[in-house]
This record gives sequence, structure tokens and C-alpha cells, in this order.
Amino acid sequence: MYELLVPLAGTAWVEQGSSSGEIGPGSMVLCDIDRPLTFAHGDDLVGISFLMPGRNVAGRSRVAAGGPHMLSGANGLGRVVRQLTTTLHEEREQLSE
Repeated sequence: MYELLVPLAGTAWVEQGSSSGEIGPGSMVLCDIDRPLTFAHGDDLVGISFLMPGRNVAGRSRVAAGGPHMLSGANGLGRVVRQLTTTLHEEREQLSE
């Protein structure tokens, strides 16, 4: 399983294996949740967590299988993914299963 963490406010520290970094609004991180992970944050963190099957991620990108991957949500595909994730969260009451 993979988790896409999308902060809306505040910051968090993510560490997995030899990779680590801080995420905040405008950034995201993709983590393999089947491996040990350190996730630390303050009381001000507000975010969205999106879980997806590992075969959907690893099957499309061998790079993603190494996780975690810090991603910019400021432009390009990262911005599209961040906007899609936040819009789905905002509209969740208006969508059917």
C-alpha cells in the first residue's frame, strides 16, 4: 500500500529508509506504508491522506517503489494531483459511492 500525504496547513517530518524531509502546504509525499516510517508533526498539521494499492503505483513506476518521494504540488503534474486530491476531499459529501 502507498499513501499520498497532502498537507493543507502546518508541516510534518517524514523519514523512511535513507530518505527524509519536511512537507507543508504546496508539497506532498508518497510513502510505502508496508515499510517502517517515521512521521512527526505539530498540532497545526491539517492534511489529506490518500491510500492506494501498491500494485497501482509500483506497476507504473519503479522509482515510486523506493519511496518516500517528496513531490512539489506547485506546478505541472504535481499541481494537478494536489488539486484533484483537495477538490475530491472538499466535494466528498456531494459524490456518490
